[in-house]
Amino acid sequence: MDAGYTLGQFRQAGYGVTDLRDFFALKELIDAGFGLNEIGKLSVDELRDVHPPIADLWNSGHYYPAVVLREAGYSAEEMRKACYSAKTMLELGYNARELRIGGYPAWDLKRAGLPLGEIVDAGYTAIELREAGYTVKELREVGCPDTPLYYRNGGYSARELRDAGYSARELRGAGYSARELRGAGYSAWALKDIGYVLSDLSDAGYSAKDLRDAGYSAKVL
Repeated sequence: MDAGYTLGQFRQAGYGVTDLRDFFALKELIDAGFGLNEIGKLSVDELRDVHPPIADLWNSGHYYPAVVLREAGYSAEEMRKACYSAKTMLELGYNARELRIGGYPAWDLKRAGLPLGEIVDAGYTAIELREAGYTVKELREVGCPDTPLYYRNGGYSARELRDAGYSARELRGAGYSARELRGAGYSAWALKDIGYVLSDLSDAGYSAKDLRDAGYSAKVL
């Protein structure tokens, strides 16, 4: 190799991988256009060094078990794009946080059987947890923030918070409107008791009967 010829020139001259591999680094061979099918099956260290896309490995005609890809340092995102399931990833030793960063949705981890506490600890948002089908009650039980605002920002309805044990006063403090509280099943009396005035209750859609039951006289109505 002292004649000064480039790898590309050697390739054009018909030299193959077998002729050149002792003289050029694996990455140089790949960059010169030699395919993985020509180079042969790569070791874990070689995979870690050149890190070819998983799709290229599949197209090489050589079999690379998922556990080998894990050992070679492929990220959760790369594995997800290659269609490995969350269940398989967990079995390979990837943790919930790695899966979240890699783009696996919370519902995928739930379907894989991961406990809710681990999914929450992985950093999924209230919105993502709601989309995964978890209730406010379930989230409170595993230590999610115990503030109604957290769940309101996550898209949970006033009724869902009421079912989880929050009071009308707490929901009002989180920014739910009188109309939303009425939709959650709170009576006009309950809203009057926490400071809503007659006009608020009327605008929320309570009927004259509801307002009478809340203690308003016909005169003020």
